[in-house]
Amino acid sequence: MFTGVMFAVATEFMTLPTVFREHVMYTESLARVLKYTTMTIVDKTKDLYRNAWIKFTAWLPHDFNPLHASGPIVALYLGDLIAGADARAIGSQIIDNASAAISYYFHLANRSSPTGTEHCKLLRKDRMLTARKSVCV
Repeated sequence: MFTGVMFAVATEFMTLPTVFREHVMYTESLARVLKYTTMTIVDKTKDLYRNAWIKFTAWLPHDFNPLHASGPIVALYLGDLIAGADARAIGSQIIDNASAAISYYFHLANRSSPTGTEHCKLLRKDRMLTARKSVCV
């Protein structure tokens, strides 16, 4: 919804020559692109991990502390991700990202990561083999 000030600014903007308006819009678009591309790999990875962690905590029961998740619980979560990934024909990257994110947050809390348990290792290994077979077929 436009306020009086916003309407005045928009009206003023529209009275500018087209070339200048296009330059301003191009400059704003360029600034957004530069902001994204100048993010460090660390920033992008932290964003990826944060989003994966949020999905993991949302998957858990409401009152469950995610830092108390054991290997079998994390393996169940990864299994759910695999089932969803298979349904959407997504590769194993989603599983690797989720495992890395869970491990990252456990390490931040100075806790041993459940993603290193045999349950999770076997699940990831099986997923990689399945992904390779589907590529070869």
